[in-house]
Amino acid sequence: MFGQPHRGVGMGYRSVVAIELIGYAQEVAVVLKTYAMGETEEDITKSNHILDDKFPPRLTVIEFEADDKPALHLIWEFEDTKWYEESTRATDRLSDVVDNMYDSKDFKVGLYFTRTGEEVSDVEEWTVGADDWGKAMFPYSSINCYLPDSRSSKARKTKTNQLMEELCTLSFSS
Repeated sequence: MFGQPHRGVGMGYRSVVAIELIGYAQEVAVVLKTYAMGETEEDITKSNHILDDKFPPRLTVIEFEADDKPALHLIWEFEDTKWYEESTRATDRLSDVVDNMYDSKDFKVGLYFTRTGEEVSDVEEWTVGADDWGKAMFPYSSINCYLPDSRSSKARKTKTNQLMEELCTLSFSS
């Protein structure tokens, strides 16, 4: 693994990172497909990346209905990880895709990012896109997912490649 980040082993500053993408299922699919088309193999392997299947983060998929449409929370969790500059750049590229889709296509998609470091004061959080969905991640003592009681939902763990296959087969008819 020469040249790749050393994940989960060894010494160094560690973080817990969660990235949540939420929105109507069809819009989430468009965002992820657009993002995936712009990422190279090097982009993916040189960072902690949501599309990485070799060293995948834990992925939780929460399916629910909103406005009589299928909707999704997708939560990627990187635990006990070194969050390198390459990882920040990969997340920034995802943020740009969400921001552009939200601005130009009137997509109601939100992206939430939280990184908690080893020190109490080292917390980074930001939101891009629609911020009225209500995030499902609670990152301060490891990552825990929750949904308000008012939402019936189905949560499952899955692999990134399985998720992408499912999203690529979504029907885009209303």
